[in-house]
Parts: sequence; structure tokens; C-alpha cells
Amino acid sequence: MRAPAVRLPRTVVHVVTSFGVGGTERQLVELLRGLDRSRWRPRMICFRKTGGFLADVQRLGIDPTELGQAPFALAVSGFIGWENSGALAEESKDPKRYIPITVFSSIAIITGLYVLSSWAAVAGFADWKGPVTGVNFLGSFAEATPFLDLSRHFSHWFDWFIALVGFTSSFGCFIAAANSQTRITFNGARAGLLPPPVAAVSRTKVPWASVFIYTGLLVILVVVPYFALHGNAVAIFSDEAGFGTVPILIVYLLANISLPLYVLATNRAAFRPVKHVLIPLIGSAVLVYGVYEFVQPSQPPPANWYWAWILAIVLIAVIATAGVYLRKPEALERAGTVGPEFVQEDLQGSRQ
Repeated sequence: MRAPAVRLPRTVVHVVTSFGVGGTERQLVELLRGLDRSRWRPRMICFRKTGGFLADVQRLGIDPTELGQAPFALAVSGFIGWENSGALAEESKDPKRYIPITVFSSIAIITGLYVLSSWAAVAGFADWKGPVTGVNFLGSFAEATPFLDLSRHFSHWFDWFIALVGFTSSFGCFIAAANSQTRITFNGARAGLLPPPVAAVSRTKVPWASVFIYTGLLVILVVVPYFALHGNAVAIFSDEAGFGTVPILIVYLLANISLPLYVLATNRAAFRPVKHVLIPLIGSAVLVYGVYEFVQPSQPPPANWYWAWILAIVLIAVIATAGVYLRKPEALERAGTVGPEFVQEDLQGSRQ
């Protein structure tokens, strides 16, 4: 006769923001207390290991695993880039029609890719190393190439394709970022925010000075720290993305706040409460939460100093903008209104 199969308890992972005193947290503690441990093995993942119910959870023999920064804040920052549509508008025959279609369809596509890739990574590492150990390893600095490592573990024959995807993704990201960021530098110089030589262009209308500046800053901010930190690319990305993203989120927040005021001042007849008030308010709330998660001083080092770096960046930007406004107030009005496609026309106009 066969011995009866031993049924091991199944692992169930609970994910919470923190353990603050609230109805959801209280229900979670009662759920954990009532679980049949012969059938279920509870594990806990939290974004912040603080709160009044933390001690209750630990008394039940569960030590929560803290992820640090909330993934929600990282997800918010992951959608950075919608302002690149400004560059597309210069090259579109009907920007009011096609730019919204492009932006919203790209958000839908990227959302699907985010969900699919995140699910694949979490499921893969959970199956490979276990639900808790696998997720912790996936989010650690020790894991720089998660999908390549998953491919090497589960399907060696697919390694070449994953490596190709990683290379083309990084190179494509560089091209897309350079296309938008060099335009910002170029337009700033054309408007008078930056020295005129920054707006230098080649005979084929390529803003080579802006491209050179962008590439140089990329080397300083990425390549130099890579060697200074002994090749820890994940740590570099995490830190620079942490305190570098928030100033951009603040700009987005100001754009949301300014939208209804701008529409009321320029085209009051087109004002719509849902479109110009409700949606910007929802966006502002999401952005405020994202900024809040990034700037908390209670985060593990070095994230506990993000607020200082962010404050320094914002102060430098405010001081520089104030200086330009005092010297050339018209420069702020011209910012972002010209692109490299119109340089030749501008030069011909100035010669006449």
C-alpha cells in the first residue's frame, strides 16, 4: 500500500502599505489570527514596516518583509514622458487629433506591458526561489538582469533573444530621451533661457550642441558613477531615478494645477469641469502621493536623503528661473515655441 500523501501548507502572501491603525489593518490581523496553519503558511510584504498593528502581526510569528519605496510611486514615475508629445506636435499635420490618440493608446499599451512583465518576473522568481525569497531577490540590488536570469534558469535557448531585447530597449530609450531632451535644451537657448551657443545647429539642421550636452551629462551621471561604485548599475539607477524623478513629477503637478487656470484665461468657452478640473485633480492627487513616497526621510539609506537632493535641485531651478525672469522676462514666454525644424526659416527672417 502507498503511504498517504502529506499535504504541505500552501503559502499565501499578503501585501500592505503599512500597519497603521485602521479597519483594513485590523481585519488583516484577525484574518492572520484565524488562519489554519496546517493548511496555510502566511507571509507578509509591506512598503513601510511601521504602524500600530506591526507588533500584533509579529506576535503571530510573522516578520513582514519591507520593500522600501512604494511600487505605486515607482509606477507613477514610470509614465514620465508624456511631454515628449510636444515634439511630435511640431511634426503632425493635425496635432489636436492625433497627439491625444497617440498619448492614450501608448498609455494603454505600456500599462499592458507593465502588468505582463511584472507578473512574469514575480511569478518566475517565486517559482524559482520561493514566494518570499524570490520577490526579495527580485527587488534587491543583487539582481540587475531579472529577465535574462529567468531565461538562463528556465530556457537557455532563449537567452540570445532576451539579451537582444535588453540592448534594443536601452538603445531605443536613449534615442527617445535624446530626441525630447535635446529639444528642451535647444528651445531654451533659442528662447534666451540658456546661452545662444547651445542652440548651434549643423547644415542639416541637427542641434549638435544640444546633443553633445545631453550625451556629456549622460556620461557624467551614468558612466562615471558606474565605475565609482564598482559597477553597481542597479544602485546607480535606483538612486538617480529616486531623487531625479521627483522634480519632474513636481512639474507635472504644476501643469495639472495650471491647466484650468490657463483654459479660463485663454478660452473660457472651451472650459469643461470634468476635463479641466476633475481629471487634473485626480492626477494631482496621484502625483502628490508619488512625491510623498519618494521624499520620506524614514526610508532605508540612501533613500532617506533623497529629500535633500530633491530640495537642492528644486532650489537651483527656482533661482535660475528667477534670474532669467528678472533679466529677460520675454524669454519665459518664448520657451518651447520654436524647434530645429524652423531654424532655417528663422535665419532667413533675421537676415532680411
